[in-house]
Amino acid sequence: MNRVNEEKGTVIVLVAFLMLIFLVLLALVVDVGMLYLERIELVNTLDAVVLSGVQELPDDPLAAEDIAQEYAANNGLDSGQVTINVIASNQIEATGKENVAMNFAPAIGIEEVEITSTSKAQISQVNAVTGIVPFGIVQQNFVYGESYYLKYGAGDPANAQGLNGNFGALALDGTGAKNYEDNIKHGYDSQLKVGDEVTTEPGNMSGPTRKGVEYRVDQCNHVPGCSYDTVKPDCPRLLYVPVIDDLGNGRSTSEVVGFAAFFLEGMDKEQGNSYVEGRFIKWLADSAEMGSDGQNFGLRKVKLID
Repeated sequence: MNRVNEEKGTVIVLVAFLMLIFLVLLALVVDVGMLYLERIELVNTLDAVVLSGVQELPDDPLAAEDIAQEYAANNGLDSGQVTINVIASNQIEATGKENVAMNFAPAIGIEEVEITSTSKAQISQVNAVTGIVPFGIVQQNFVYGESYYLKYGAGDPANAQGLNGNFGALALDGTGAKNYEDNIKHGYDSQLKVGDEVTTEPGNMSGPTRKGVEYRVDQCNHVPGCSYDTVKPDCPRLLYVPVIDDLGNGRSTSEVVGFAAFFLEGMDKEQGNSYVEGRFIKWLADSAEMGSDGQNFGLRKVKLID
């Protein structure tokens, strides 16, 4: 009888010991899970920090660091928790750390754990774009906020290209007024790259141009309405335009040397309803690929890098 009691006592002690181990492991799993979630939050914050600052590169490295630092502070990381550096003319890096208090680990002497992470971002010009409009603007030094004709009309003596029968219209993936109009309304649905040759669509194309432009302008439903310095990324008045080397005579080909973004002002009524006017803007394009081919006309893309 005593032996049975002894065995029962041993089992009780063993079960209690195993229960203690189980509870300790469970507590550690909870703390490890919390650390994992905290690190994910830190990584996401640092990603956003570098993406906010990289947009100032390569023009203003100091502004890039300041903007990134400000974003970090607004999201709970003070200057003692994050280090931000421009590591190349077009790259920025942020390293952050955070001390996380443990809930159960103090029972085994671990009060808090430091987590760290590093994020990097890069900005570059683009060499391939999807969704462009069928206007070809000849390469030049564009000035932010200045107005440019994306397509000319007939009868302008200053328009040397127009005298050759070309007014800036392009035939993308087919010729004809309907194809041209659809590409104005919805953008060319295939990718165009630097070095590609595009075919011009000769003639004034007044009717299709007016219908396409009016459609774009009417589709902007933002309140207040967009302007070149407040345009939203999803606004149909934001245009991606291929920059070409020149316009030839009649139906001819031109080479794409880069891409630029314009805010669609509309039709120039003083010059007639076939003139399309846009204001040059610098923009970050999601529907684009980075590359060093061609010239930089202010249309760029940012991405996180390892």
